[in-house]
Amino acid sequence: MKLKLEYFAPLVMLLWLVGSLLLHFSPRKVCRLGRGLVWAGVLTLGLFICLLWLELGHPPLRTIGETRLWYSLLLSLTGVIGFVYWRILWLQSCSLAMAALFLGLNLAYPEMLERVLMPALQSPWFVPHV
Repeated sequence: MKLKLEYFAPLVMLLWLVGSLLLHFSPRKVCRLGRGLVWAGVLTLGLFICLLWLELGHPPLRTIGETRLWYSLLLSLTGVIGFVYWRILWLQSCSLAMAALFLGLNLAYPEMLERVLMPALQSPWFVPHV
């Protein structure tokens, strides 16, 4: 089975958008739902990266598209953790926007997620190098 970013990325971005809007414009009781949706988006992206790792048989670090996936995951995780510890909502919002930008770039340029690597990148020393 070949994983498709086209299925995961819109879901992740929708979860982040709805969660962020709930956090910004809702009463305190609904804020839990907003936090849950944001976390669900982060976990969905993490699940996609794990499944991609299993499908490829190596960590997804070799192409620019795979690197952008990691940027999206780590940016969103940083924003969520920043919000949990320091209650800095603007940090979470900015980091989720940047993460969504990287996912959007991967959707706009799917050839960057090509799984065929040039011979120089097929070395077993590539992953420890990264």
